[in-house]
Amino acid sequence: MCFKNGARYLRLLALLGVAFTAYSQSAVEISGCQLWLDASELTGDNSALSLWQDRSGHRFHAIQPDPGRQPRCAEQALHGRSTVRFHGKAFLSVPLQREWSGENWTVFAVASLNADTPANYRGIIGNRFGPGNASWWSLGTKGDGTCYLELAAGIGVNTTWLPATSRACVYTVVKQGEQFSLYRNNKPLGTATQSDVGGMANELRIGMWFADGQEWNGDIAEILLYDRALDDEERNRMETGLAEKWAVPFAGNMVFRESAWAETLTNTRKALRDREPQFGPALWEDGVLGEVWEELTRLYPAEAARFERYTVMAQYSPLEWFRRHQDLTVEKAVIEAAGSGMRTKADDLAAAGAAPDDPRWVSLMDEAGRIRDTFVACEQQLDQINFAALRRVVMDLSTAFPDRYTEGPSYLKQLDGMEVGLPAIRERLARCDEAALTDAREILALQREALLANPLLDFDRILLPDWAWFKTGRATAPCREQGLMIPSPRFP
Repeated sequence: MCFKNGARYLRLLALLGVAFTAYSQSAVEISGCQLWLDASELTGDNSALSLWQDRSGHRFHAIQPDPGRQPRCAEQALHGRSTVRFHGKAFLSVPLQREWSGENWTVFAVASLNADTPANYRGIIGNRFGPGNASWWSLGTKGDGTCYLELAAGIGVNTTWLPATSRACVYTVVKQGEQFSLYRNNKPLGTATQSDVGGMANELRIGMWFADGQEWNGDIAEILLYDRALDDEERNRMETGLAEKWAVPFAGNMVFRESAWAETLTNTRKALRDREPQFGPALWEDGVLGEVWEELTRLYPAEAARFERYTVMAQYSPLEWFRRHQDLTVEKAVIEAAGSGMRTKADDLAAAGAAPDDPRWVSLMDEAGRIRDTFVACEQQLDQINFAALRRVVMDLSTAFPDRYTEGPSYLKQLDGMEVGLPAIRERLARCDEAALTDAREILALQREALLANPLLDFDRILLPDWAWFKTGRATAPCREQGLMIPSPRFP
């Protein structure tokens, strides 16, 4: 729809007695609001929406006179509030004109994309319409389904985030000069530079990328446009306000970093539990917890890798640990697998009244995991022993050096006994039996002793020189073909 027809449609509504109420307060009081579309108070579930009222006071109401392309009102769709639901060919046009290229601005959008949406270019909001559509900006998804801010063909902010999850997110675009910054849920996704993104001749649309078939397929709850580039403090306030209003959890705000891993992990789970009344059951879904875990992994890569390995070893996962915040199922599964000594420590901790959110459980779980790692490493070393090959080596050395390799018969006798007892040792290692660890190390020690007793190994140290190639001077590439290696000048 062009601007001229949009203005005519507004005048027609005015003649029909449709009243508009101007609202001056946005989710967070920040100056410069030019457009504010808030669906939270819309009524008439599943009713077609010909007009979405602008609450900024500037009367830039989003409109769609074509009944076949009107989105619908979805009551109580998000945190008990209404949203505007886009499906099929629905979109809205906003009769707002501005110098998109020459002026700074900031856009916020609260939107969700249905999980079953096929990957395609789809728009939340953009201005690639009207006579000026040769230059544009568009926020939505690209052909592979990832979130994308396009500023020209092949130019924009690319991301790896796939919005088709049915989860609402807060998207932010800040234009400062020629630089564009894209954020999702208070987290920066990237920046790009572009000088020309359209101007007064561009039409702004909501719910459409560019062509038919590129419409949004989900809910849009709120759109705000500011006539300046908001600074980080203002952006944070606005994003936080929208998150609280629409119950959009920010993973970064859920992670409480402490001086130690155990305290960080347990306090983060406490924060999630304490915010459940605000965000509801969606807080424990894989999407939210996955982002929380990703942030924890970034802060504590080594500790998070161990924790994940231990939970998987116990047939759980880190996300399952977060969900089981009322019990110690995961912790006890890891601890009990580390042997009787760790089980005794767990009993002592429980007797002391330690609650599930006590960080000592995570510390004990980590200790148990490290102990289990020791037993697993020992099992892996045993797997590398080839008893048949080791016997052949011992017999060959006994034959070749009868006067110098004299312990051959003893080695063979010990190997026979150890091989017979190996299955029982493995079974005890799986139970983290300390005595089994001693028995296994005796086998490894015997292997080492039998091999190092080789009479030909009569040196104390092995020298490993540092070789280097030189394209000029003492050596060139042909030397390699002849099997020649030249010592590096670093070699004394």
